[in-house]
Amino acid sequence: MLVSLPVLTFILLFGYFYLEQNAPESNWRAAFLEASVASGVYQVLLLEILSLWGAVDQAFVAAAWAIPILILPPILLKKDWRRLAHLVDFRQIHFSLTTFFVAALLMVTSILAIISFFAPPSTWDSLVYHMARVVFWMDHRSVAYYATNTLRQLYQPPFAEYGILNLQVLSGTDRFANFVQWFSMVGSLVGVSLIAKRLGAGRHGQILASVLAATIPMGILQSTSTQNDYVVGFNLICFVYFLLDARETIGGRSLFFAGAALGLAILTKATAYIYAAPFLGVACLFIILKLKFKSFKPLFIIAALVILVNLGQFARNIDLFGNPIGPLSASAVGEVEYANAIHTPRALISNVILNIAIHLGTSNDRINWFTDTIIHKLHDAIQFNVGDPRITYGTNTFSIHKISFNEDYDGNLAHIILIALTCAALLFSKRLRKVNSLIVYGLALIAGFILFCFYLRWQPWHSRLHLPWFLLWCPLVAVVFAEIFRQRWLPTFIFGCALIILSYPWMVNNSHKHLTGPESVLTRDRMEQYFVNLPDYQKDYGAAVDIASQDSCSEIGLYLPGGWEYPAWVYLRNRTASPLRLRDVLVSNISSKYSKTSDFTPCAIIANNTLDGNEIVVDQHNYQKIWESSSLNIWQIY
Repeated sequence: MLVSLPVLTFILLFGYFYLEQNAPESNWRAAFLEASVASGVYQVLLLEILSLWGAVDQAFVAAAWAIPILILPPILLKKDWRRLAHLVDFRQIHFSLTTFFVAALLMVTSILAIISFFAPPSTWDSLVYHMARVVFWMDHRSVAYYATNTLRQLYQPPFAEYGILNLQVLSGTDRFANFVQWFSMVGSLVGVSLIAKRLGAGRHGQILASVLAATIPMGILQSTSTQNDYVVGFNLICFVYFLLDARETIGGRSLFFAGAALGLAILTKATAYIYAAPFLGVACLFIILKLKFKSFKPLFIIAALVILVNLGQFARNIDLFGNPIGPLSASAVGEVEYANAIHTPRALISNVILNIAIHLGTSNDRINWFTDTIIHKLHDAIQFNVGDPRITYGTNTFSIHKISFNEDYDGNLAHIILIALTCAALLFSKRLRKVNSLIVYGLALIAGFILFCFYLRWQPWHSRLHLPWFLLWCPLVAVVFAEIFRQRWLPTFIFGCALIILSYPWMVNNSHKHLTGPESVLTRDRMEQYFVNLPDYQKDYGAAVDIASQDSCSEIGLYLPGGWEYPAWVYLRNRTASPLRLRDVLVSNISSKYSKTSDFTPCAIIANNTLDGNEIVVDQHNYQKIWESSSLNIWQIY
């Protein structure tokens, strides 16, 4: 299968970076992270270059992935490739605490891989823009900007979707779309163990870091989706690890990979700027103090790599919005503002409280009521309203969410408690306070969270955006608890097993992706699963597509601003094997500059109910409404 080409490329890169290391110090985990970053950068360059010629199709993408597959084997054969045999020498495996937990983590990730394969994209954001932009790119054979009624499809950083695009172009299906996040989870388990090692953890602490990361409830839920928080989390983990690895030499490959990983994180989601800023600030200060006037080179390397990786997206944003990061405010492009309107101390304290409170929900209504009461009393004490509209996204109101196994809302109760206990241990333990690296690392994480609350309005789904932060805490929590347990295997075993057992419900009872039962992803109709968040929409979309695709209609317009465009694509592709073109019509926002009316005349338009009247004119062609439902209507040319 062509979809295996990126996997084979990663394996070859892994072998290359592993053999590049000095034999006595060979570290397969570091090689894994290096191969992940290198393949990510190659993926970006591949798509950006092919897009210049409108060549993002199966043949050219497969040929591009074949290049490293042809180049790397002869290079590997010139090295002592027999060292790779030690990685798969099962005779070296013996039972230990580490072996037990590695087996447990393999079980966890295998369960999630099964769900990832059988469950289609279904979250709101995925259907609105994550997956919608992928099929538009496939249709245009380029990642260039296009006219759209949903601007998030353009300016939101695209790296996670680049991964989906590669897999979807090569496979011809979205069966592998969730594996971008799933792979990021696997990579994060590797990365946090390495960071823990750099922070001084022994074998128990390192494996405990991986167990902590694997059992984050929101992480489990997101690992089977086409969201992008796990992708940005993994790239931030790579960035932090390579920064820590570069402390001794301040140069070489570690600094190169740190810059590339930061570039990929920024190309994935804007929250990377927030979480990376404190770590980057500490690194810059360290470099300047150590190298003084010679600090220009390492800082330039990091900056240059960040710009290089993001160059295509930056250029497109400059062309459309006049600056490299896209619209300076959401309200400027007709969307709900996400940046806080005020930045007073009281507003910051309120936002910190509410962002922590997201993770305090339990399955007990009385406990939730008690927690909610405390939060309101805290706000009374600082004389600030809960849910003040100046620091709250849209019309959302605050409440403690009951545990629901929902990948948009669920918190991480056990992990937020462990983080609080870790902070207390670092504050009161004389032995831990003496370890400067732990204190600096912890302060960088706290600074990132405060910066997050300072800038972003509170949202009920911020638990998703907190995922990278929780992942970066795992190494520090593991180091502290391993120290508390005095490296003894029994308390570490009990602690790790408790985490895995407590996380089991999130593995199999995702509210929209059950593994067992009558609604199991293994047996439930795949088309039905796309609409699991709004089941009533399936009937409307199915009927609308049936009507729109009548009479061999091969060009269909879409007018679904902020709505579900991806299901329309899926339904239409399943209805016909003949060539089909879809475009957004009646685009009135800033992206209308990319409209090409001369080569596209839709015979039908699928629209939502914001399009009023019974007749409309689109590019000098007349259309009349021929069908409508509670959510959609169909317009036909006449």
